[in-house]
Amino acid sequence: MRLEHVIEIIENTDSDLFEDAIEQFNAHGIVTDAQLPFLDIVYQSAPDALCQRLMGVGCKGRPQVAKGVLSNGYIVFNAELFDEAEAVDKHKASAFSNS
Repeated sequence: MRLEHVIEIIENTDSDLFEDAIEQFNAHGIVTDAQLPFLDIVYQSAPDALCQRLMGVGCKGRPQVAKGVLSNGYIVFNAELFDEAEAVDKHKASAFSNS
């Protein structure tokens, strides 16, 4: 899929679809790809565009995308609160405590 198409998907996705994820991000500084309505191609091809969109619809801080620890997923974390390693560790701890 071309980058232009991926960016178009990001821009045209109704923000109501990820309202809960924005609340989670603002409260805890981290969300998983399972909480957002995007396919892996978005995280792989256009992470900066995704982060800009998230900021534009209410995510506070500085969203950044990182590779998660479970089933090749992704996380979006607030880089004002965590560095990438801390965010991945937080995700890992949360995932294993929910198992």
